[in-house]
Amino acid sequence: MSYRVLYREWRPQRFNEVVGQQHIVRTLLNALTTGHLAHAYLFCGPRGTGKTSVARLLAKALNCQQPDDVEPCDACDSCQKIANGTALDIIEIDGASNRGIDEVRELREKIRYVPAESRYKVYIIDEVHMLTKEAFNGLLKTLEEPPAHVVFIMATTEPHKLPETILSRCQRFDFRRIGLNDIIVHMQKVIDALSPPREVDASALELIAAKAEGGMRDALALLDQALAFAEGRVEVDDIEAILGLVGEEGLEQLVGFLADGDVAGLLQELNSLFRQGKDSRQLAGELVAYFRDLLLCRTCRRPGDVLDRNREAVERLQQLAQRFSSDQLTRILGRIASTEAEMKWSPQPQILLEVALVDLAAPGPVTPPPDAEMRAASRTATPSARPAGKSASRSTSVVAGDNPEAQPNPVEGGQAAAASLDQLLDGWEKVLAMVRQKSPLTHALLDGARPLEIQGRRVVIGYRHAFHRDKMGESGNRQLLETAIGSQFGGEWIVQGELLEDGKKQKTGEDDPIVRKAIEVVGADLVDIID
Repeated sequence: MSYRVLYREWRPQRFNEVVGQQHIVRTLLNALTTGHLAHAYLFCGPRGTGKTSVARLLAKALNCQQPDDVEPCDACDSCQKIANGTALDIIEIDGASNRGIDEVRELREKIRYVPAESRYKVYIIDEVHMLTKEAFNGLLKTLEEPPAHVVFIMATTEPHKLPETILSRCQRFDFRRIGLNDIIVHMQKVIDALSPPREVDASALELIAAKAEGGMRDALALLDQALAFAEGRVEVDDIEAILGLVGEEGLEQLVGFLADGDVAGLLQELNSLFRQGKDSRQLAGELVAYFRDLLLCRTCRRPGDVLDRNREAVERLQQLAQRFSSDQLTRILGRIASTEAEMKWSPQPQILLEVALVDLAAPGPVTPPPDAEMRAASRTATPSARPAGKSASRSTSVVAGDNPEAQPNPVEGGQAAAASLDQLLDGWEKVLAMVRQKSPLTHALLDGARPLEIQGRRVVIGYRHAFHRDKMGESGNRQLLETAIGSQFGGEWIVQGELLEDGKKQKTGEDDPIVRKAIEVVGADLVDIID
């Protein structure tokens, strides 16, 4: 083929062409200058950061016939053969396909022979962590005391999988992810050298660099694909189309619906994106990264210093981040991140993402009104009044379950009920329908559940299974049911769970003297009793 892809065409041929690994280049050049060369090197780091390229550069420097100081000349016969992959004494081994003890025995047999045409015989073992335990054991002695004419260079993305006996025999170099600006500058250099010349938008270069995640090879491969995709100037829309991304505009719309509590708009936008062929797992990953940036904008004084974005993008993020509190952003980020992990194993990942986003958007705006925050602060600062016979200084639940301190004080049973049990039973299907609309998972927990009794605005719900009762006791599920009941009958409600036995309410043990004494001593509101 006459055309060579960019990442091969622009592979560094001299040490001064290596991008983003100055700490390693400096060490190797000093070692070459002073002659303090090791017999075994271990290059560790993420993919596409230059491990194999630097290994070949070191092999060229060791065997160059006309070095420029210690830099390889890249012009002599030895340098040319190494660059073309035809040098007899530079042996590159794929650890994934030559991982057994037989291959290591063959290597040990050949290693004693002197180089055919070079000063050093260099073995470059890529993905060395793929070798078997037996192969590592067979390599130990040779690696510790190889012949004077042999140098080992091993590369891996997972150094933790190497035995300590191997690590202790090597000089280790850790390759870093290449910085965003370094990748952009290098890509611009590549673009300027193209013939015929091409134009790439600056925002497109930023997106390519961001998606490369510190790997120059990935960045150049994506740039190559973008140049083939676009007919003229490469725009950011072209990169989003290639990668199947939702993009900044689509993410801003989704986050806006989430901040407004607009469930209908949120679902419509999600449906539109999925109809366009967007992948739900990809979208979840984009949302995680986007909310991470929003959190940094909300909490950092100078987010531009920590975000790999231009000034205009940071300003837009800051404006959107003001619609959330830092706690809300943390909660949203954690929920979407956990959903993304669950989606990897789910046969219906799209539904999981929709349920999570709808749950985060409901029942109202994510940003609480200022008066609600003031009321919450007031409840925290001022202890609420307790019924007679209970301590006003401390409130403790008798057992693990709903936290009464986090709930509004219920209307006591002696006061007028907000609705009768018959009314609640008649409207129960409508309540379940509202829960199902907000969260199908929560609705599934209410299978077979029904109201048992009402005391003021406290309603006791009976469940068939303890698991369902316990899961509905979690704040998110419980609040969703309380909101649905309030929407149907008005006001604020408190839900308490009980376990059904043969269709009847199971005894709670409230008459137990230990339970009564515990309530009397610690002043707790009875939530649940578990043997």
